[in-house]
Amino acid sequence: MRATDNVPGSGVKTTQYRINGSTWITYTTPFTFYAGVTHIVEYFSTDNAGNIENPMNVMDFDKGKFTGAGKF
Repeated sequence: MRATDNVPGSGVKTTQYRINGSTWITYTTPFTFYAGVTHIVEYFSTDNAGNIENPMNVMDFDKGKFTGAGKF
């Protein structure tokens, strides 16, 4: 279940991301990352009802592979 699926009035509360396995950061504004130094970007959202997006989304630039509910 994704954070916003079938929960009336919920909406996305936060999105968390991390780059190359670093500490999770709350997304607040657009940012730039570079494929030369960025290997993996992971992210997930939590809605206002407390549901956490599953599965986590993973962009693996080294393998050119995306795993999760969206696309890149």
